[in-house]
Amino acid sequence: GHVVVLNAYRNYPGIPVLLSPADGAVDQPLRPVLQWQPISQADEIHIDIATADKLGIGIFRYALSPAEKFISVNSVLTRFLEYPSDAHLLKTTLDSIFFNLEEKKIFLKKLRAEGVVTSFETLFRTYPDRRVWVALKARYSRTKDGAVEYFAGVIEDISSRKLLEEQLF
Repeated sequence: GHVVVLNAYRNYPGIPVLLSPADGAVDQPLRPVLQWQPISQADEIHIDIATADKLGIGIFRYALSPAEKFISVNSVLTRFLEYPSDAHLLKTTLDSIFFNLEEKKIFLKKLRAEGVVTSFETLFRTYPDRRVWVALKARYSRTKDGAVEYFAGVIEDISSRKLLEEQLF
C-alpha cells in the first residue's frame, strides 16, 4: 500500500510525499515513490462542478467587464446564498451579495494587485436578506495576451466558526 505523509526531508520540508514500503512488505522502511510539487501561480487546478457539489464547495466564475456578472455558479453556492435557482443567481452581481460594498472594493483591489486572493473573510447577503460569513478565495483567469477575462472563486461558509469565535471572545 501507499501512504501520503508530510515530508520530513530537509530539502522539501512540509511537502506531501507518497511513500511505499521498499520491497512491498509492510514492515520495511518507506521510500519516496512520488514527490508532490508545490503549485506555482502559473499552474491551473480544475475541479468539475459535480465534484465540487459532492464536496459542498460553492464555486463561481465572475466577469468584471464589459459589465459585472456571474458567468457560472454551482448549485451549492445557489443553495448557500438561498437563491431560488442558479439562473436567478446568475442575474445578480457581487453588489447584491457583499453585505458591505467597501469590503467588495477591498477584495477587488487585492485581487487586481496580486492576481489571487487566498482567503478573504467577509459578510455576504443571502437572497432573503440574511447575513452569512464567508471565506472567499479567487484568482484571475487571463487571456493569452494577458487581459483579465474573469475571475474564478470558491466560497466557504464560515458562519458557524464566526459564531463560536463571538461566543468565546
